[in-house]
Amino acid sequence: MSLANLLWVKNFFWDGRTEGLEQKAVVPLTDPHEMGQSLGASSKKLSQTKAYPLLFEKDFGTKEIDGKRIVNAIAQFERTLISANSKYDRHLRGEIKLTDAEQRGLNIFETKGNCANCHGGPKTFIELFYNNGLDSVQGRFSCAYASEHSSHRAVHARRTFQRSVGSTKSLRWKYHPE
Repeated sequence: MSLANLLWVKNFFWDGRTEGLEQKAVVPLTDPHEMGQSLGASSKKLSQTKAYPLLFEKDFGTKEIDGKRIVNAIAQFERTLISANSKYDRHLRGEIKLTDAEQRGLNIFETKGNCANCHGGPKTFIELFYNNGLDSVQGRFSCAYASEHSSHRAVHARRTFQRSVGSTKSLRWKYHPE
């Protein structure tokens, strides 16, 4: 999922299990399937570097690094990642005209491609969760699995962002079969 425009998102992860960027920041740091390190251990490691205590002093008024300040710093950084001036945005504002090929693509996106129902609008995402149909497919990541490990226990997933996809490196989702 893109980190762009998270400022306007209310719930995070595929199943919406966290509210707010600060809560979202804790998961990849501490989850054993990701970085798997306590905030205390992260604080200790960052405190032992030359650069981070000075950066924390500049931003927080103290060289003391703790878990709360780490997640606040990450959340504040993510709030600055704004995508609002893409060619699509300029088109929506009437500042430019799309090429014929781009207009055909947008027409497919908005009509027979049925993409805009989930990925549409100026934000290019909808703050809702939908059954993704993967819950019964063996060998694929399913939201049922994710929800077993969260408080929601629902088979629903967030629709992905489609904003600025042309300017970000595309990575295959690690659970997607070849």
